[in-house]
Amino acid sequence: MKTLIRILIGVAVVAVIAGGGYLYLNRGQLTPATTTAGTAGGVAGEGVVGDGATIAIQPASTILGEVSAAGHIELQDERFVTADVGGEVKEIPVAGGQWVAAGTTLVQLDTVELERAAKRAELAVESSANSLADLTADATAAEIASAQAAVTEAQENLDDVLAGPTDDEIAAAE
Repeated sequence: MKTLIRILIGVAVVAVIAGGGYLYLNRGQLTPATTTAGTAGGVAGEGVVGDGATIAIQPASTILGEVSAAGHIELQDERFVTADVGGEVKEIPVAGGQWVAAGTTLVQLDTVELERAAKRAELAVESSANSLADLTADATAAEIASAQAAVTEAQENLDDVLAGPTDDEIAAAE
């Protein structure tokens, strides 16, 4: 019988120590909550419930920390852009993933090479015109026709370079 009493006392002591330790470790989480519905004669934010116990309800910001969720993000739509003209990219005025409207400049190319090609075409037109002038002085009809064809070809080349890309070329790039 003495042994049974000692065991029961030991279990009771362990239970009291465990309960006290639990209350000590969770003392910040066991604070009363505040309610916004007070009872007659009560203070706003506090109320009396049923048997006279007063409770307080904490705001959600003191209870909730961060909220996180796992998920998978996918592109809604992806478009590849190609250019009909080659060159070095000078500037990209939009950021990756940014929404853009139709007609927005996506890439700006360095135009130095295109400007040089236009200048070379202008020089070729001048050279052909000078050659034509030299040939027309004492030239035969065949030589004149050949020189005029060269001037016309050089002028068409210059016009193409100065005109830039056509609507079809731009549409193909989009």
